Amino acid sequence: MHVRLSTNWSMPFVIVVLATFVSLVSCGCTRDPEWLAKLKALPVSGELVRKHDDRGGQAAAFSPDGKLLCVGYGEKERDKLLSLWDVEGLRHVADLEGHRHDIRAVAFSPDGQLLATVSRDATMRIWDVATRKTLHVMTFPRGSSDAVAFSSNGHEVASASEASLYIWDCRTGVHLGRGEAQGIVTAVVHSARHDKWIVGDRHGGITVLDGRTRKPVFEKPPYANGTIENLTVSETGCTLLACNSHVREITVWSVGEESLKLLTRLRLGTDRPALYAALTPDGKNAIAAFGDDRIGILVFRCDTGMPVARIPDSPYKIFVSPKNGHCLFLAPRKKAVLWKVPEAK
Repeated sequence: MHVRLSTNWSMPFVIVVLATFVSLVSCGCTRDPEWLAKLKALPVSGELVRKHDDRGGQAAAFSPDGKLLCVGYGEKERDKLLSLWDVEGLRHVADLEGHRHDIRAVAFSPDGQLLATVSRDATMRIWDVATRKTLHVMTFPRGSSDAVAFSSNGHEVASASEASLYIWDCRTGVHLGRGEAQGIVTAVVHSARHDKWIVGDRHGGITVLDGRTRKPVFEKPPYANGTIENLTVSETGCTLLACNSHVREITVWSVGEESLKLLTRLRLGTDRPALYAALTPDGKNAIAAFGDDRIGILVFRCDTGMPVARIPDSPYKIFVSPKNGHCLFLAPRKKAVLWKVPEAK
């Protein structure tokens, strides 16, 4: 079908109409304006603790006791790519030097003594948190990594290159083996419940690997398009949250011996994709970031999938402390924000 614009229409008028339409689509108003209004009317959850002078940040992790914070940056954001902060005062403690390119992911060991970091320089580093010194440097054979995690017992550390998950002894640095995902790995967590590595990939697939054999025991097939931006697991290892931004889906799963069981899909109700989501340590609530001031951050109940509160900020990434209800919000060119979220009732 061919459509001809009337020659009586001026070009500025056409541009205004098209711009208005694009604006409505981008904010989700064309999908369900009433739902967007309900989101804005949700009660505000928690309170601002403080803001940090540093801007940006690409990755972060809280120590297990919630007292220390590690933040990784891109080369264009900061000269020093890794920083340790004291959470209580949100003050700078130290810089860790060694990586040469953007930091993609960071993780503390369960006892808080070790720190693992991966970078676009195609290396993973294991640090002694007390001395701030590098203990081991691992080089990926097939490019850089976007994910890193410790096993729940603290004996192993895992990171990925392309579709392979590499496992090392985190104390000795010895390579223990590898497992294969369904696509290029973008996220990894370990479930203590059944000793399983759970891996998300660039095409929306989720693979569960046996912690001993590193063989797949369950595979959720990938989408035609869609990326698992991040995975988080509850303290018990029983509940898994997966954020797939391209298909605008956040799912909550029960972790079984050899499978994942879908519990609920969070009702986002907006055309804005969820850029990042995190699970609270008890597994009861999920916190999702949309990078949009009109929506803010939404707090969902995992059992119902419904939003119950909002936070007036628009970060790109959210990191939740295992203690004290603290959350760190990171966004390009914006100051880092520390927020306290009350426990679920």
